[in-house]
Amino acid sequence: MLQRNQIRQKTPPSKASVSAALAQDWTGVSARVGKSTLADTIDADVKTVNRAITGENVPELHKAMASLLADPHALDRVTALYGFRMVPMTVEAANDMTTIASLSSLVSQFCAALEDGIRDHRETCQLADSIRPLMLALSAIVEQA
Repeated sequence: MLQRNQIRQKTPPSKASVSAALAQDWTGVSARVGKSTLADTIDADVKTVNRAITGENVPELHKAMASLLADPHALDRVTALYGFRMVPMTVEAANDMTTIASLSSLVSQFCAALEDGIRDHRETCQLADSIRPLMLALSAIVEQA
């Protein structure tokens, strides 16, 4: 994660890097809300979503940005390539019970990953996938305060 005193990179990521990050982001969105919902939200057809996920094409900027309306995590990896993180401008306190349940589940998942005393790269990726949405929920609480 980029710290406040770190300097963002001076050279932009390659188109291939952006395409790969978007493919990962939209694969997750598709799993959570469905490809057809994502396609409807960005005012495109499912083929456009499939092409972005396979890396065949990178959608236009307004289509990519519209994906945030389907899922606020739709561009997390893409913006991270540039050293940024996007959060909604309006603060809505996360559903506290859902957040607590998710934190509890994360602790269990973390313990399971450490059962053998080693957290491997697959377990790290799985933990990151669970932590990412929680960061926004917890950030909303901090912002509210």
